[in-house]
Amino acid sequence: MQLRCAVLILSLLIKVFSCVTWRWAARKLVRMGSSDVRLNKMMYQI
Repeated sequence: MQLRCAVLILSLLIKVFSCVTWRWAARKLVRMGSSDVRLNKMMYQI
């Protein structure tokens, strides 16, 4: 029971962490891409 609880909490933490990291990376990419037109085109294609 304790192990199951720990696994649930861990998976939740990983989900939150990956979401925050992805947002930060996307923001950084957009900031970089504002000067690079090719990067902007790639972002729109995805």
